[in-house]
Amino acid sequence: MRGAESSYAFMNPLPFVEDKGPEDHEMLGQRLGVRTCIFTGENRVDGPAAASRPEGASAPGPIIEMGTFNSLTPEDEFEMGVWYAQVRLPALAHMPGCVGARKLVSSAGWAKHGILYEFVSADALENFRSSLPGISKGGGPAVEWSVRVVRRLLHAPGSPTMAARLWPPA
Repeated sequence: MRGAESSYAFMNPLPFVEDKGPEDHEMLGQRLGVRTCIFTGENRVDGPAAASRPEGASAPGPIIEMGTFNSLTPEDEFEMGVWYAQVRLPALAHMPGCVGARKLVSSAGWAKHGILYEFVSADALENFRSSLPGISKGGGPAVEWSVRVVRRLLHAPGSPTMAARLWPPA
């Protein structure tokens, strides 16, 4: 993952096809299941652990989960947008161990949407995964709505992907 102020920074030259040296080709050749997208930020929220980011850096949290997906219909897309705006992102602002989340849209690549969740630890990420953040565990309309929205998204193979930040060191 790389970052820039604008997605156009990755269009001139296109860094994924420009001529690379033998060492780059060797390292890139070791990747499996590569999916390339160029995303731009649509919205973001800071969590309670946002202060754990390196000072002055826009680096993600030490542990990230990246999901990439498309909607199946325009109606699903509107409902997904409402869900992120009203449920998912506001809940992450209060989720213990959450550094932040970034909702992304694609300038190029298969996936139209991306979500980058940032956490202080793998345990905090696992707690997030198991809790449906911001939604009562007793069930009810909010849980049913969230499950319905997520099930109607077409995720990329292997999505979501969990990783540890390499630089700056966590």
